[in-house]
Amino acid sequence: MISLGTFDGGSVQLAVSGNSPDPATVTVASGLVTYELVDYDYFVDGQRWDRQSYAKGLEARNVQSRVHGVVLFQLIEDRVLKVETFPGKTATEVSGFTDAALLYER
Repeated sequence: MISLGTFDGGSVQLAVSGNSPDPATVTVASGLVTYELVDYDYFVDGQRWDRQSYAKGLEARNVQSRVHGVVLFQLIEDRVLKVETFPGKTATEVSGFTDAALLYER
């Protein structure tokens, strides 16, 4: 899951198509990381959860019915992350950062 406070005019939580790479494994050496953002839903025992009843064992799964956009990440230094979002685009339509990219330092 990726949560974005500002994406196409609002805040969203979306899944990553293909679920990789795992953000925990991304390092400075990984270079540019492209995530294509898709819908997700919750399932119980293989069936979509109705979101009304109590359920144990919920599992979030990607629902690849629609690509909402792309987000690029690059760890520039151990504590500096470069980020840019591209709402409405697919991974094949985005080749790299533009001047609109933002830097976040932790």
